[in-house]
Amino acid sequence: MRILTTYEYSEISYTSIFEDARSLESIEKIKGLENLFIDKYKGMVNFKLSSISFKNFVGIIKVDDLLIEVLPKIYSAGSDNEATIEKNDIYKNLNYMINKSSKLSIRNIDIANYGNSEDSIFLDFFINMFLQELYTNLFKGTYKTYVSREENLRYIKGRLLVAENIRKNFIPNKIYCKFDEFTEDNLVNQVLKYTTKLMSKITNWRQNQILADNIIHAFNDVSDMHITSETFSYIREDRLLGEYSKLLGIAKMFIDGQSFDINSDNQLNNFIFNIDMNIVYQEYIFELLNEYKSEIFGNNLTIRSQYSKEHLIYDNSNKGRFLLKPDIVILDNNNVKIIIDTKYKKLNASGHRNGVSDKDLYQMFGYYHKYNQPLIFLLYPKYQNDISNQYRFEKHKEPVVFINTISLENKLYTPQGEHELVESLKRLFENKVTDSLA
Repeated sequence: MRILTTYEYSEISYTSIFEDARSLESIEKIKGLENLFIDKYKGMVNFKLSSISFKNFVGIIKVDDLLIEVLPKIYSAGSDNEATIEKNDIYKNLNYMINKSSKLSIRNIDIANYGNSEDSIFLDFFINMFLQELYTNLFKGTYKTYVSREENLRYIKGRLLVAENIRKNFIPNKIYCKFDEFTEDNLVNQVLKYTTKLMSKITNWRQNQILADNIIHAFNDVSDMHITSETFSYIREDRLLGEYSKLLGIAKMFIDGQSFDINSDNQLNNFIFNIDMNIVYQEYIFELLNEYKSEIFGNNLTIRSQYSKEHLIYDNSNKGRFLLKPDIVILDNNNVKIIIDTKYKKLNASGHRNGVSDKDLYQMFGYYHKYNQPLIFLLYPKYQNDISNQYRFEKHKEPVVFINTISLENKLYTPQGEHELVESLKRLFENKVTDSLA
């Protein structure tokens, strides 16, 4: 398999993908690529006359024996295939961010000692971390819960379904009942089994395939189901779910981001896998701030994610419309003192307002007036240059909106790399936070 690595906001020429980009076979493959992006990924990739350009896309594109790997823009030095850090460290950083943002326990995985195989791709790392965590949790015990079942029995169990009993049992030698059964053949395990099977079909790592085989064997008594993004809405959390709740988050990310079908060999030859970096970045920053809140803010504060209390407008019945939901809020005695909004967008030091959009500032204006005028921080990942700006909503008043970039180029998966990022966040908030709490 041939692997090409590039970054968001870059271009790959057709001649670098195909030996003869003008041949009929190559033209058909280009059309095949375009067809993959028609619906689900429209707008992320632009097919030009002589090249493919990427926008907000991080993941894998596979067509036959060609695999294009698109890594986050924050690790690009500017040219299409030049990175600010080693590719293997990018893999580790990205998977560490994903796992931390999903609140997975990463203690079972030694990220620093991941291999450096030239055949490795980001997707193999992602799959390995999920399978290792799932395998470890299965050792503690397979998740079981009560599942409602209906069955014809020779005795009454649970509740007798009279109408069904009359319809199905002409000869009264059985009784049609509805009952709850405590079983491992439930929707949670069906999702995990389906995800594992899907991963085993597309990974290049032998160790992943072995892990997947062991997991599938452990799920031998779990029914095979076809899982879609909608399936997750039917899962109900309970106190027994525990760590499996976090694994479901990774499974959903995987199901949401892929374009292939487990039962279609053709789709396994041509597929897309995409990671929503907006969610990963937002949740990663929240988890860092929450874990190190006493060190960063130096106060006994409460941090909430996706805080939703106010609406932008109200209708004639005084019912709120257009819910205002900041990414992160800092609360002091239930009063919103600081709003932090993460923006996984590319800022440009030489651009108009450094590339901060009108829409983002209007959004902050709404937050400011509806949440009792807190300080507002917009956090963007550093692309090439550090950017730091501050604004005020009223003339001759103190700045209340702070726009900053933070660097994710260190080895975040190491204690030192994480400490350096925490220190940079601490410097960003110090003094300003103290003043807002005074």
